[in-house]
Amino acid sequence: MKPIFADFVRIIYGGENYVHVPSAWDLRLSEQGYYNSRLILGPNAFALWRNVFFSVWFSGDVRVIGDSAFNSCIFLQDVDLSNISSALEEIGAYAFSGCSMMMIHYTTWSDVLREVYDLPPNITKIGAGAFMNCNSLEHITIPLKVKEIEEETFAGCIQLHSVAMPTTLGKIGTKAFYNCKALGAISIPKMCTDIGELAFYHLSSLTNIMVEDGNESYKVEHGCLLSVDGAVLHAAAAGQSRIEMPDTVTQIPCEE
Repeated sequence: MKPIFADFVRIIYGGENYVHVPSAWDLRLSEQGYYNSRLILGPNAFALWRNVFFSVWFSGDVRVIGDSAFNSCIFLQDVDLSNISSALEEIGAYAFSGCSMMMIHYTTWSDVLREVYDLPPNITKIGAGAFMNCNSLEHITIPLKVKEIEEETFAGCIQLHSVAMPTTLGKIGTKAFYNCKALGAISIPKMCTDIGELAFYHLSSLTNIMVEDGNESYKVEHGCLLSVDGAVLHAAAAGQSRIEMPDTVTQIPCEE
């Protein structure tokens, strides 16, 4: 099926340009001659497209993908960020939540043209639940400028088997990686001082837990991720055949 190209409908809120795109099978958010400002793909822009197969690729200068922009678009198959990989700064809360078939990628030049199935490097904020229940997501690299993984950001990503977090990451929110059943290893960054409750809960494949040298808030003992005083259990290598709980543990977060 040939793509149906949709035109911008310009809606202005508080001086910002929000973009709404009419219904189509495949969309191209194309920059018109009078569209030179930095753009925001508005909240809930595609949130009702729950029974439509489609893909999205961008042109122009979109810097924010708003809250719930593609929430529950279960047949969204392809998100190409190639043309906005330098401009994109923020992915809003629940922006791609429930997009169970989605693959997100961009192209980059080094010595050769390369397709990267990951997030662009200039993103500074990823909202709560942004990729929750994205069942096709297999790997993610948290961009260097992101300082916090908010609550439920990757919860329920059952195919996510690897995640790379920058050294400068300071906080991992509540249930950030909850029920990521395929995740086999985690490495807590050096600057991380705050891990929320149940951030690494229900990780049945987890076999390797590491804490970067210089981290003064957390440690690993006997396959368990602990607060530095050993009192709080934050994760356990459930994929190992045997785990020995340290005697110092007095607090084990659990679901209510």
